[in-house]
Amino acid sequence: MQPDVAVSSTSLRKRDVRADSATGALLVLVILGHVLEAMNGSAAHAATLWIYMFHMPAFVFISGYITQFSRKWSPVKIITRLLFPYIVFALILRLMAPLLTGDAFVLKLSVPPWSLWYLPALMAWRLAAPLLQRIPVAIALGAAVALSVIAAGASWVGVPYTLGRIVGFLPFFVAGLLWREQWWHWLLSLPARIIATVIIVTSAALVALGQAPLERKHFAFSRSSQDLDLSALSAMQHRAAVLVIATVLGLAVISMTMRAISALAAIGMVSLTVYLLQAAILYPLHIHGAPDWFAGGWAVVAAAILSACLAWLFSRRAVVAATRPLMDLRFWQDLFSSRRRAGAER
Repeated sequence: MQPDVAVSSTSLRKRDVRADSATGALLVLVILGHVLEAMNGSAAHAATLWIYMFHMPAFVFISGYITQFSRKWSPVKIITRLLFPYIVFALILRLMAPLLTGDAFVLKLSVPPWSLWYLPALMAWRLAAPLLQRIPVAIALGAAVALSVIAAGASWVGVPYTLGRIVGFLPFFVAGLLWREQWWHWLLSLPARIIATVIIVTSAALVALGQAPLERKHFAFSRSSQDLDLSALSAMQHRAAVLVIATVLGLAVISMTMRAISALAAIGMVSLTVYLLQAAILYPLHIHGAPDWFAGGWAVVAAAILSACLAWLFSRRAVVAATRPLMDLRFWQDLFSSRRRAGAER
C-alpha cells in the first residue's frame, strides 16, 4: 500500500505485497457490499449480511498493520492527507444528494455522508497510534475491546463525528497495529488456511440458510443502543458477540487473501482512489436502490463481477493520475510551488 492510500497515509519501512493483495480483495468486497445493499431479494440480503460480518473489521485490521511501519509520526501530514479528500468527496456527495432526491443542499461535515466515515475514523486511529504502540499488547487490546463494548450501550454514541465507528472498530485497528510479523507464520500456514476455508464456507452456508446469529445492523457500529431498540446491557452483549464473529471471520479471510496476487495488489496499492471513487459512482445506487428486476442469485453473481471490474478500473494508472487533484493536497502544493519558482526565475 503506497503512502497516500486510505489505509496507509505515511511512509512505510517495508512494502508487503501480500498486504496489498488482502486490501485489494477487501476493497472488492466493499464495493460488492455497497451494490448488494441496494438490491432486493433474499440472496442479496444474505450475501450483504455475510460480507458485513467481516469485511470492514478486516480492512481496519490491515490499516492498523500497515500503520506500524510508519517511519515518522506527523499529525499535520495525517490530518491533511485524510482531511483534504474527505472534504472534497463529502462536498461532492452533498452536492449530488439534492440532484438525486430534490432535497435542499446541506453541508454537514460532522456527519460523514455514506461510506466516507472511514477517512475521519482512520485519521483518529492514526493520530492515536504512537500512544497505543507504547502500551503492552494485552492491555491496549483489552482496553480497546472494553471501550467498544461499553460504547455499544451508550445512547449518545452514534453517527455524528463517526464516533460510534471510531470506538467500535478500534479493537481491530489496535490488533493490526500491534500485530507481530512472526504471527503471520501460523495464520498463513496450510493448517490455518484449511481451518479458514471451513470457517468461511460454514459461515456463508449458515447465513444462506437464514441461521445468522445477528442482523446486519449490529455489524455497522454506527447506531446507538436506542437506535437498535436495545437496552444498554443487551447492546453490549450484542457488541461482544459481533467482535468475536468479526475477528474469527476477518482473520479467516485475511488468511486466504494475504498472499502476493498481482491483480489484487494493484487495487490495494491505490486504495484511496478506489475507495473514494466507488463512493461517488455508487452513490446514486445507494440513494435510489437497484431496479426490481436485478435480483436473485444471478444478480448477486453479476454484482460480484461488476464490483471486481469497477475496482480494476479505478486502480488504473490513468484514473489514479486524473483524479489525484481530488485526492491529494500535495498535488496543489506542488503545482503552486512550481508556479512560484517559475515566476521567480522570470
